[in-house]
Amino acid sequence: MFTTSRPSLIALCALAFASGCSTGNSGMPGSAVPEDRSYASLPSSCAEVDVAARESLVQFAGYLEKPETRLQSLDTGSPLGADELICTVSFDADPVPAGEFMPKAGPLLRTVTINLDRGPVVPGEYRTTRPPMASDAPERKGFGTPRQLDGIGDDAMLRVEDNAGTMRSWATAVVDNIRIEVITSGMDWSGGSTPPVWSSPTMRDGLSSGAEAILAELARELPPTLPTATSEPATRPATSTSTARQEVNQPVWDPCSIPESAIAEARLQPATEQTGEEGKGSRCAWKGDGYTLAIESTDEAFHAVYYSHYGWYPTPRPAKVRDRQALLVAKSFGGADHDVDDGYCELGFDTPFGTKNGIPVGRVGIELWDDNDRKPNAVCKDLVSIAELLVAHLPPSR
Repeated sequence: MFTTSRPSLIALCALAFASGCSTGNSGMPGSAVPEDRSYASLPSSCAEVDVAARESLVQFAGYLEKPETRLQSLDTGSPLGADELICTVSFDADPVPAGEFMPKAGPLLRTVTINLDRGPVVPGEYRTTRPPMASDAPERKGFGTPRQLDGIGDDAMLRVEDNAGTMRSWATAVVDNIRIEVITSGMDWSGGSTPPVWSSPTMRDGLSSGAEAILAELARELPPTLPTATSEPATRPATSTSTARQEVNQPVWDPCSIPESAIAEARLQPATEQTGEEGKGSRCAWKGDGYTLAIESTDEAFHAVYYSHYGWYPTPRPAKVRDRQALLVAKSFGGADHDVDDGYCELGFDTPFGTKNGIPVGRVGIELWDDNDRKPNAVCKDLVSIAELLVAHLPPSR
């Protein structure tokens, strides 16, 4: 057992250097930071975390940053303990390209998730440090080699995950009895006619530098705002984060509400299919001459559907339907590495019904299913013609 005697501590460190023991006055990795202390609680809200990380969050978001977009509690589906806090925020650009071509290469989406965990208060005489996590971190599928981060609290490291076509950077550090984890992810315009990418060397650098900068700012700015303690405070009840989540705040539009007169003008028969989940979305379909037209409305983010890393829509094309911008897509029902299927085309509209984690969510898709399985170009041409008669009845875009 360690004692409060500094000479004794130095002697023990000399005998057990490999165990990561520290004299308490070194800022080197694997050593305790100066003026070790314990904290009695975490921040009371994600708003406080946002203040502590504001400068690095703005820098990470770049031109996607909007002043009103702030960290908010992530709904985990179950109550968190009093010593846990999970905050998240996303920054995005309009996902529907304006004009005839896909945008030049650059950020389309950036997401930050911050996990805070508070450990028990540890009396000073019992505090030791561990070897840096980067030196003994176990291998994990999809994760690269961990990189040790110097000068950011204790046990600081960064890892990049590149798994199933998506990339995330994980930066972690321990500051006294607070564990801070920052996870960054995103999506970039590819700069060509292909869909945006969820993983690239350029993105790797941006996500990693962003995660490290946010971690460093939190490790520096957050602790001075927290109450300190020399003994563990009384147990506090768990609290739910569900009420803090920014929900979709408008009803999801029902495509079956399109007037019968507009349906008749488009030479469609009365609705033959009506499905949906209340609050999540709905779908309505009409039979035409040799085809079926379906319109689906959901509370999903546009980019999560049409730019999915599963590769369902490999050839997106900007399209204008009367005065509305949309995305015209053929579909590969087999996903990435499969050709697009005949007999199908879809128009995607970004129609926000609210926001979630800082970005607009809600989209409408108009689908044409051809009975004779014609090539996508022919099906898409017919789809645009029919959509021009119906687009005035769709909810507005952003």
